Amino acid sequence: MAQSPNTPFIFVSYASADRSFVNRLKGDLDERGIAVWIDQEELQPDTTDWKESLRVAIRMASAVLLVASPNARHSSYVQDELRIADMYQRPTYPFWIAGSDWMEAVPVGYGGMEYLDAREEHYARAVDDLVMALTRRHSPMKPQVLPSAHHAPPILQPRNPYKGLQAFHTEDASDFFGRNRLVQEMMQSVQQLLTIEQSDVARPRLLTVIGPSGSGKSSVVMAGLLPQLQQGGLPGSQNWVYLDSMVPGQYPLEALTLALSPKFPTRSLTSLREDLKDEGAHGLHLLMASLAKRPDAKVILHIDQFEELFTQTSSEDERKHFLDLLLVAITEPHSPVLAILTLRAYFYNRPLRYPELGRLIEAHHTEVFPMEMKDLRDVIEKPAQLPDVQLTFEDDLVGDLLFDALGQTGALPLLEFALDQLFQHRNEQQLTSQAYRALGGIKGALANHAESTYLSLPSDEHRRLARSLFLRLIDAGARVQDATRRRAALSELTLADPEETAMLREGMTTFAKAGLLTTNTIASVATVEISHEALINEWTRLATWLQEAHEDIRLQKVIGEDVADWIRHHKPIERLYRGTELAEAQAWSTRNIPSRDEADFLQTSLTECERQEAEEHQRQALEKQKRRQFTRRIFLVAGAGIGFSLGAAFAASRLLPLKSVPALLVQKLPYKYSGHTDAVESVAWSPDGKLIASAGDDATVQVWDASTGIPLLTYQGHTDAVNSVAWSPDGKLIASAGDDKTVQVWKARTSTPLLTYQGHTRSVVRVVWSPNGKLIASAGADKTVQVWDASTGIPLLIYHGHTDAVNS
Repeated sequence: MAQSPNTPFIFVSYASADRSFVNRLKGDLDERGIAVWIDQEELQPDTTDWKESLRVAIRMASAVLLVASPNARHSSYVQDELRIADMYQRPTYPFWIAGSDWMEAVPVGYGGMEYLDAREEHYARAVDDLVMALTRRHSPMKPQVLPSAHHAPPILQPRNPYKGLQAFHTEDASDFFGRNRLVQEMMQSVQQLLTIEQSDVARPRLLTVIGPSGSGKSSVVMAGLLPQLQQGGLPGSQNWVYLDSMVPGQYPLEALTLALSPKFPTRSLTSLREDLKDEGAHGLHLLMASLAKRPDAKVILHIDQFEELFTQTSSEDERKHFLDLLLVAITEPHSPVLAILTLRAYFYNRPLRYPELGRLIEAHHTEVFPMEMKDLRDVIEKPAQLPDVQLTFEDDLVGDLLFDALGQTGALPLLEFALDQLFQHRNEQQLTSQAYRALGGIKGALANHAESTYLSLPSDEHRRLARSLFLRLIDAGARVQDATRRRAALSELTLADPEETAMLREGMTTFAKAGLLTTNTIASVATVEISHEALINEWTRLATWLQEAHEDIRLQKVIGEDVADWIRHHKPIERLYRGTELAEAQAWSTRNIPSRDEADFLQTSLTECERQEAEEHQRQALEKQKRRQFTRRIFLVAGAGIGFSLGAAFAASRLLPLKSVPALLVQKLPYKYSGHTDAVESVAWSPDGKLIASAGDDATVQVWDASTGIPLLTYQGHTDAVNSVAWSPDGKLIASAGDDKTVQVWKARTSTPLLTYQGHTRSVVRVVWSPNGKLIASAGADKTVQVWDASTGIPLLIYHGHTDAVNS
């Protein structure tokens, strides 16, 4: 039947086993003019369509009818429906249809409600009472107005109490809601620490707050726990000393020095840093103790994002010293230090690698769990009721926000961001459903805002540089899904090209104004970071960039750390890249945009590598000049029966004047082999005398028929001149040694490579087999002779007795 605007419309929540009863009830209510929605579409439970259908139906309903029975008590679907009804604050009427015990017929948490007994003979009367209650209660829905707690008159310009992606800080305490129970639990934990201390039992003074990304752990400490302590939430806590919250970053000792500095205005940073570097690790304890002017005073040290000590601090020595300072300060008897740490749950295993710290955290921590519905409602509504805010929510907007937030991983920052955007797009003092739909809801608001900000950049070049910017602000992790945000120094955003630098900084400013990036100064270093990791998870374009460049991000982190180390040590040559390390970094630079410092580092590495290679080539040339008196490209080989060997020809060439050698050879030798394109360095007969192998500066070894000079194969495994060639005793293998610092073993008949020995650090000059063919000895320009297993390449011994290159 058609539903008039004044017709009550109810949603019926029931267990599927009670469907026949519900169909009867629906018919009776239809006859009384009550419109009823029941799930007859047979949608698949626990699917997106099913939940959305429930939400739409309950949102339209003026009330919910709970068909109570033993079946309903254990139905998860009934519980989901009642939860949605609670989100939209729809009145619920329990209608008891079966069972002898009311508490066994209703879901947990609803037993205290008044109900209509519709069992058996009570059914008709219960239906009459229900219709009367629904008719009396029903009225057109009105906009949802949240009265101010102080009934203040409307204001012209409401203040925005929502923080977007930013954490709440101490100054935001009046805007912080939803964590009352957790804050009280933490207050009790601190009180317990103090009580134990007063009993003269030596116990550490540590509280670690652990929660997943997006749980609000930083906010609950900075805007919840600390303000309550500062306001005297515990006896005398208003007189305690509170250091500014710190994050470890790359240089935690520097960050700690800066946190202490405001409390020591007459001391320099250098002197404070020297105290902290005290070898006994008592520096922090002594400094903090000097701040406590009364015996019962405490000094509060809050270390936010404690996981940075393990993810961003690159020096293990500095990390260990920082931990030693902290452990001494919180365990020293009668010390005033009380440390509060916030730690992301994903990195909970990192402190466990340091047993003393791990045991303390295990014994003294509080978990931050996702908020329940009541808490989330407080997050939404209570800031709007503040005297200088006075916002209202249109229709069922609060219910929509709750429905989209509950059950979603990391929903809190997304909710806070959506509320901030709703404030920006408000209609006077009302937050509207139309704006919420336009934003894309909680799930889409952040992604859509990031994408529109990206597309608003003035040129394609700005957008190309934006990709480079964001990839620098991500720690890729072992897997793509492990990615976290990374704080970067602004110096990383200075590129080799000044124009590109200017455009990249323009993009950074645009994203910062949009609340997507956060700039700060930590340990005297200007930094920028992604405002919240929710952006990494929600912005599709950024997720695509991350997928494409995952390995490049990991490599950039290594390069960046090496560059910083190089600069910090005044750019020494020994810290430059070379070899494969340099090749990988150069390949990375062609795919990405290196910073000015990175480009300088790579260019300096390349220049130094080229200089060293030039010196090496010059040295090799001089050594070769010493090793040979003549260089020839043509080998003349005597035929069978001449009785004149190649070795004899060379012997003759050493005894006769140069101009007379060709005449002798032409007279005695019937053919010449001219397969090489550069000087020939070594030649060797096969054990059976049928083949010859020759090695040359053209980086090849060539095998040819000794009787005819016909080439049989060319081995091209070397990348530089080949200095020596040797046949294995059985004639099946050949070993060749070259200026590429390798000895290579390969099959003589097919040129199939078997192994490459890389034990030498400079050119390999000579190679020989042992008589049994099991070992190989190689001599090199690195002043060593090395003996190794011919089948595996495993080195057996290295002889270091020479003081210059070994030639044979």
